[in-house]
Amino acid sequence: MRIFYSLVIQISLATIDLIKDDHKTLLATDLNVVSKQSVSILLPYLHGLSSTGLCFQNGKLVRVAELVQDDCCRETCERLRKKKGGRAFLLETNSFSPQPGVVVSLPETRIENKSVGIHKYCTDFSKSFSLRQPRRLQGLSILLSEAHGSDNIGHASRDILFLARFLRLRNQKFMPTPRHVIVRDPLVGRNAVYQFRKSSLLALTSGIISSANIHYLNMKKDNKAGVEDYLGSWRNHSDLCFDVASQKVLTWPGDALDAQFYRDQAFSYCNVDSDHSPHGVCIEERSKNRVWANAQELGRFIMTHPANHNLRGPHFVNFSNLTYCEQVIFMHKCLLFVAHHGASVAGNGLHISHGSVIIEIQERYSGKNLSNTVDPIFATSNQGLFHSIGGNYLGARVAYPITKKEGRPCHPDYYFRADCVVQVDYERMQVALDGLLRFFHTEEKEEGGS
Repeated sequence: MRIFYSLVIQISLATIDLIKDDHKTLLATDLNVVSKQSVSILLPYLHGLSSTGLCFQNGKLVRVAELVQDDCCRETCERLRKKKGGRAFLLETNSFSPQPGVVVSLPETRIENKSVGIHKYCTDFSKSFSLRQPRRLQGLSILLSEAHGSDNIGHASRDILFLARFLRLRNQKFMPTPRHVIVRDPLVGRNAVYQFRKSSLLALTSGIISSANIHYLNMKKDNKAGVEDYLGSWRNHSDLCFDVASQKVLTWPGDALDAQFYRDQAFSYCNVDSDHSPHGVCIEERSKNRVWANAQELGRFIMTHPANHNLRGPHFVNFSNLTYCEQVIFMHKCLLFVAHHGASVAGNGLHISHGSVIIEIQERYSGKNLSNTVDPIFATSNQGLFHSIGGNYLGARVAYPITKKEGRPCHPDYYFRADCVVQVDYERMQVALDGLLRFFHTEEKEEGGS
């Protein structure tokens, strides 16, 4: 059992070399641990919590050894945040936010203390010492715990970034290569979304982790979706145990380098010509909800703005009709990607090339009061993601719902209502598009100065 702990100790002690001295005490552990003890260590640089003595039993994560060090995920992180003034996690970022709703990418990266909320799906451990036919996964296993990831590719992107961080750092002397990936998601979604998640993991791990070592656990079988492999290779085992298991503790783990690592892996997996520069204006269309009242009108309005005069398009896309690689290839050609808030902003936004810009459109008002409008450029749902991964991003609060049924007003919370369509307030959209000049002018200056 000593190998269990030596791996965690190896990770934790070497991580100390990469972070500030005042974090050393956070990674301290007893080098004389014995086989009947369980250890958990919070790793600020890796955005994760690594633990020994863990097993899955009846769909729950349990510890099967006496506790040496506090392994309660949320309490550990909250205590760390309070001790360090909420600045416990480190990332390498190349972006800044000059105002709410805007993220601007920069050419250089810098180390930044990250103050964010604790990941709500970070799993605390119950206690169990009764195992039945346990199977042991050797080495380091990465637990992907994001709920709804098989029903929402935006949620799945959080797991992608966490795993990408471990894989990117695997060549560092302190970091062993993960041997297993465990996808733990109790929800089963549409087959196309599940296939996207499955393909994105295959792309990310291509040439690094065998596809046979990517396992899906604790998922409900859905015959309608045609998904049959949820129980994976331990179908005949009641319990599953790990040498060392790591799970994320941040809602948005990873940084600009991790996002670029995943993007490079995806481009290679899908045979994307990464030397080809993006040039298009791309607009997402949806089929059931959040449908544009007039997509063609929106496209014409965007194309006539001076910021876009050298771009081609508009190119409309409905991602539900495309395979994973078709989506990756499409996003690579977009210099400007416009979408209403939804899964594709975070899910497909990871595939956009460096220097491109994403506009996320949301409602022009705050809360459920249609008259309580906010600024046209204002905070939107995925600003935190693009600040972490260093992408150019603009939040456009320009939308409002109109009904498709006369005499029946739309509810302010229209996102999942098929009887409403999305109308764009074009005066506010003009202000949002004016904000593009910041990005494209910056890109031109950088190119001219190189």
